[in-house]
Amino acid sequence: MEVPAQGEVLPSEYERRWAKPEAPEIDSRRDNPLTFRAIIAGVVSGVVVSAMNVSFGLKSGWTQGGSILAVVTAMGGSAALKLHPRLSPAEANIAQTTASAAGSMAGTMGLIGPIPALKMLGHETGSLELLWWGASVAMLG
Repeated sequence: MEVPAQGEVLPSEYERRWAKPEAPEIDSRRDNPLTFRAIIAGVVSGVVVSAMNVSFGLKSGWTQGGSILAVVTAMGGSAALKLHPRLSPAEANIAQTTASAAGSMAGTMGLIGPIPALKMLGHETGSLELLWWGASVAMLG
């Protein structure tokens, strides 16, 4: 059993067992996860996730966020290209968020349900119209 020095108070058993370690200091200049390479990794992964969503969505009528696929492709691409240093977990989170947002645009734009339904009804939509529609939906959220 520990004996406290004069004026010192020992932590209770509860405090010793359940105390959380202090969080490390974060240097925002060095530890900022919003890097150019994290965004590029997210955009590239987002293209893969979006193509997967269009293909899967047109066959089944469902889409998915693709978060796991996005982070695996971002981290795998980082390792395959032998980036040094590799994407940190925080940068992978930024890449995953970017890729998930890009991947969900296929459903948000209407490429899964409404646009094919209009085509089946005989309404033709040009590529430029779809491009403007997608850009406006992306800008407005």
